[in-house]
Amino acid sequence: MKQDILAKQITELRIILQNITDGFSVDSANKNAKLTMERRVLFVLNSNKKVKPITLITKLGIAKSNLALLCKSMIDGGFITCEKDENDKRNIYYEITAKGVAELNQYIDSISNDVCSICKNEKETKEISKKLEDVIEFLNRKY
Repeated sequence: MKQDILAKQITELRIILQNITDGFSVDSANKNAKLTMERRVLFVLNSNKKVKPITLITKLGIAKSNLALLCKSMIDGGFITCEKDENDKRNIYYEITAKGVAELNQYIDSISNDVCSICKNEKETKEISKKLEDVIEFLNRKY
């Protein structure tokens, strides 16, 4: 029974988070807040120095062929770079560029403006942040 409640709460959380990150709200039609696959890649790359394709495939749940096409497009757009390992040319690493960081920061600012506008004060913002941190930590145990 408790697992059913937890599953329903996680489903509700996913719906709310998807609406937030996709820029859908009653008050805002902010499409700068849409969480595209490109922004997901930028987020992972920004959290790590050099990232192997397998890390992106695992973290983002994307097929290898789709990742290759996506990264090629992002390299062409100047958002990321690709570097081959000096010792083993079969290994490649992706890194975020300054342009990619700027794009990611624009997205983060958009989300911050939308979501944090509902917080009443700094104390409430910290409380919500802590609760979200706990949820993220819990879900990261599995994913």
